[in-house]
Amino acid sequence: MQRKPLVQCMAAGALAALVAGSAAVPAARAQQESPWRNVPDSVRKNTMQVWSGYSPGSVRFLGFVRGARFAAVSVRYQRVLARDADGTRAIDYVGEFVPLATMTYEPVNGAPPPAAARGERTLYGWGLTLAGVRLRNTGGTDWWHPYLEGGLGFVYFADPLPDRRGRRFNFTAWVGVGVRLRVGAGAAVTLGYRFHHLSNGFRGHINPGFDSNIFHLGATVARF
Repeated sequence: MQRKPLVQCMAAGALAALVAGSAAVPAARAQQESPWRNVPDSVRKNTMQVWSGYSPGSVRFLGFVRGARFAAVSVRYQRVLARDADGTRAIDYVGEFVPLATMTYEPVNGAPPPAAARGERTLYGWGLTLAGVRLRNTGGTDWWHPYLEGGLGFVYFADPLPDRRGRRFNFTAWVGVGVRLRVGAGAAVTLGYRFHHLSNGFRGHINPGFDSNIFHLGATVARF
């Protein structure tokens, strides 16, 4: 069973527009007196984090499958791109390497007999977020900063998802919110939520799509 391509394409386009639009904020105002400033070389611009996230059950929004459980472990690279003139906001590039991602789900409607007889299944994969941005509000208290973020990437599974009619390679698009908490000199943790859409982009015989509500926890491991 397929969702109407127009609905998914429009929604995926909106997610992509958020990512591209956030990244283009400094450039869009370049011809005016830009409120954004380059970060001095004396400031440590790069951060490495590790985080893990879990979604207890997928919902039907852009995708078609309900109740699937998604989990991931990720290594995140973050680099400050610009700060505004008064130092209250910052834009960061975000990239992620996902060495482990799992999707646990029941057979979808119309599944081939082997898949239907197997029942619940867990697929393992890995992935990348190649184009991500984060907008941080750094003007709050010294120990916490809220943020809004989004990203585009992919997950490659060991077998086609959800069955032989699907594909191993699946695109991802996500948006999220969270808060960064400073817990010591150079140390911080992040608590966040992201809406995560995963699908094969209509390259398979079916493209059910999985929409996950991911809750995640991360920790800073290096700044340089």
